[in-house]
Amino acid sequence: MESALLIKEYRAGVMECAHYGHISITDEYGRIVYSAGDPHFRAFTRSSAKPFQAIPGIRAGIASHYGLSAQEIAIMSSSHRSEPEHIRVLEQLSGKIGLGEECLICAPSYPLNEESRNQWLRGQGEKRRILHNCSGKTSGNPGVQSDEAG
Repeated sequence: MESALLIKEYRAGVMECAHYGHISITDEYGRIVYSAGDPHFRAFTRSSAKPFQAIPGIRAGIASHYGLSAQEIAIMSSSHRSEPEHIRVLEQLSGKIGLGEECLICAPSYPLNEESRNQWLRGQGEKRRILHNCSGKTSGNPGVQSDEAG
C-alpha cells in the first residue's frame, strides 16, 4: 500500500506543501482501529521519540526538583544543532542536575550547524559529547541510549 496524503499546507489559498506518510493506531490489544497508508509500514522513530522519552522524568517531577526552565525541558525533548544558545542551555542543565559531560550517552561530535561548526573548529576544535544532537535527551534521560550514538 502506498503512503497516504496526511496534511496539505496552504499559503494565500494555494496549496504549498503536501505531506504523505503512514499512520497506525491500535487498541490495547494491538488491533488496528484506524490507519492511513500502510498500517504495517516500519520506520525508525529516531529523534521523533525524544518528547516521549522525556515524559517519565517530567512525570517523576525532575522539572520542579531541579528547577528546570522551559528551554531546558525543550532541549531534553528535541535535537539541537549546537548553536551557542543550545550549548548555553545544555551547560546550564548539566550544572543543575550535577552530571558532567562524561555521563552523556552519545558520541563526541562537531556541531551540526555549519556556522557553529566552523566557529568551533577555529576555536576549540575537538569533538565533544555535548555537541551531539542527542546530548539534551541524554542529559535529561541519562539511562536512555541514543540510537544515533555512532
